[in-house]
Parts: sequence; C-alpha cells; structure tokens
Amino acid sequence: EVTGPPHLLHVNLRADEAGDTLLHLVNYEIGSVDRVIPANDLRIALRMAGSVRSVKALRLERDLPFDAAGGRVEFTLPRLDEYEVIAVATAEQERW
Repeated sequence: EVTGPPHLLHVNLRADEAGDTLLHLVNYEIGSVDRVIPANDLRIALRMAGSVRSVKALRLERDLPFDAAGGRVEFTLPRLDEYEVIAVATAEQERW
C-alpha cells in the first residue's frame, strides 16, 4: 500500500534469489518540459513474513526509519524522483 500526494506511480514488489524483498517505484508524473514531478513523503506499508531488520532506499543511499508490528512494516519515502528501489531485510538477512 502506497499513500501520499496523488501521483502516477508504477509499483513492483519482488523477492530476489536470496529472499530479500525489493520494492521498485517508478514515478510517471510528468510536468512541463518533460520533467518528472517529484513525489514527497510517500507512506508505504508492506505485509512481511519475518522480523524486519532494515529498510533502505538504494538510490537515495539512505536507511529509512520504520515501524514493524503484526506482520507489517511501515515507512516513509521522503522523495521519489524518477525511480527508487527500497530494500527490506528481515532478521535472517542483511546485505545492503
């Protein structure tokens, strides 16, 4: 679930070979002169199996604060320009 200012987003959630959860976000909100309008403060909630250890925005190169309880993790992406990948590691793994 992604909430925040209205934007045209493509969201893809997948696990890689190691079982890491990767959330890909693509911003298709185009303004004047073919520039993407950034999305700010997107609130994201995911259902997760296992205890979440870390959440990191890979393109921003930033660890994100998160709340995890009841099989869900929630966090805020401060800014989405064109593209971002969020890596969510459970207690069993940490690779970033």
